[in-house]
Amino acid sequence: MQADLRQLLTAYRGQPANPLLALIGAELLAESRRDSALARMLHTEVAAPRRRAAHTILRSAIDRGELPPTLDMELATDLLIAPLAFRMVILDERSDDDYLETLTAATLAALKAAVRRH
Repeated sequence: MQADLRQLLTAYRGQPANPLLALIGAELLAESRRDSALARMLHTEVAAPRRRAAHTILRSAIDRGELPPTLDMELATDLLIAPLAFRMVILDERSDDDYLETLTAATLAALKAAVRRH
């Protein structure tokens, strides 16, 4: 599971690595609040594929017994995607390998607690 998480986070980190692309991404995100067609496109073309990739990793971990079957998939997916996206898009901070190692360990710990309560 840890290797899968690290690979996913490394892939996410590389996507907006170009500073110009990161700036364009932030501008598109801001504009999507005013343009519903753009918002739908970003959901379909950007968010949905990343969430599907996260779901695949999470389902595999559940099947291997590494995560509980009561895992809240939506919360778990948010835990996989949101911290790095926030750091890169909102804070405009880069994430080196040490940061990703720590984020991987923290995310794995959080995932084990992300179970449905009802």
